[in-house]
Amino acid sequence: MPLLGALRSYIVVSLIALLIAFGIGYVSYHIQNPGDLDFVTFLATFADNFLPEFIGIVVSILFIERILEYRDEKRREEDRKLQLKRDVISGLNMLAMPAIAEMRARGWLTVDDDEWLLQNAIWYKADLQNAPLGRANLQGVSLVDANLVGADLEEADLSGANLERANLSNVNLRNADLRRAILTEAVLEGAKLDGAKLRDAQLSWTKCLRASFEKADLRNVDLAKSTLRKANLTGADLEGAILKESELSDAQLTGVSLKDGNLEGAELHNANLEGANLENAALQNSKLGHAILSRSTMTKANLENADLQGTKLHAADLRKASLAYVKLRNTELNNANLMGADLRYAEFVATRLQGANLENATLIYAKISNPSAYSSGTNAIDTNTILPNGGRWKPGTDLQRFTDPGHKRTWEPGDQSD
Repeated sequence: MPLLGALRSYIVVSLIALLIAFGIGYVSYHIQNPGDLDFVTFLATFADNFLPEFIGIVVSILFIERILEYRDEKRREEDRKLQLKRDVISGLNMLAMPAIAEMRARGWLTVDDDEWLLQNAIWYKADLQNAPLGRANLQGVSLVDANLVGADLEEADLSGANLERANLSNVNLRNADLRRAILTEAVLEGAKLDGAKLRDAQLSWTKCLRASFEKADLRNVDLAKSTLRKANLTGADLEGAILKESELSDAQLTGVSLKDGNLEGAELHNANLEGANLENAALQNSKLGHAILSRSTMTKANLENADLQGTKLHAADLRKASLAYVKLRNTELNNANLMGADLRYAEFVATRLQGANLENATLIYAKISNPSAYSSGTNAIDTNTILPNGGRWKPGTDLQRFTDPGHKRTWEPGDQSD
């Protein structure tokens, strides 16, 4: 600004100098040409000698002045950007909210803008409660211990962000990009993450009570030891996800893909996994009591020592699955495909096996409570049930030959005898 003032003063001085030169020139011309005063001729001569140089000086000064004004405007703009950024990360909600609004209005916030002030920003214990950050570009930001309760982050880009221990209760993260984000120990109770991209994200020890992940991309996500009770994961893609020792009781998981997932020791009591894909999933020691797994695909899944009491596995595909040591009290396996399944030491108590296919299944040391009930077909087995030897059950069938290795007619896989 001082330089601009100097330039303007220079223009004024130049104008005064031009007027003085004009006056001196006029007097000199009058002295040299007495009695022959031709003002038009004098004016033309004066213009030829002085005007081009003066115009050039004025144009140059005006051009320089415009450059300096632009530079000052950019400096003021950069100062404003810095101040807005400071206000947002100040930790004071009363400063952050108007700053975010101004950023959005000036095109410095969202993924649609050409510039993103908050990209890679670092906050600590920021207060962004109810913040309007929809479509904001927040790539690589650090929001450790931040308060984002009720914030609107729909379609925001949070890829690679660090949200460790952040409070995201009731936040709107629908269709947000959280790939590779860190949310360890974050609180996501009641949060909406439908359609969100969370591939390779870290969510271990998170609290996601009643959170919604409908149709979200959760491939390879780490949700170990997390609480997802009553969460909605309908249609979500959890292929390769880690849910070891997580709490998923009463969760809605219909149609999910958990192929190659790790659910060892997970609590899935009363969870609904109807039509889910659990191919090759690890479910050892998991608690699936009263869960719904009807029409699910569980080929080659490992369910060793799992609790399947009261579980509904109607028409489930359990080919070559490992069910050793499982508890099958009041379990519904009617029309299930158990071809080649490992059922060693499994406990059958009032298990429904009507129409089930047990061809080539291993039942050695399995415990069948009240085998006479199975022999009579009471509410448990029928003539549509295929036995390990490929034959169909019929009244009087001795099932102990498939379970007792000391039986005089013990059956082993590959044995086709009746």
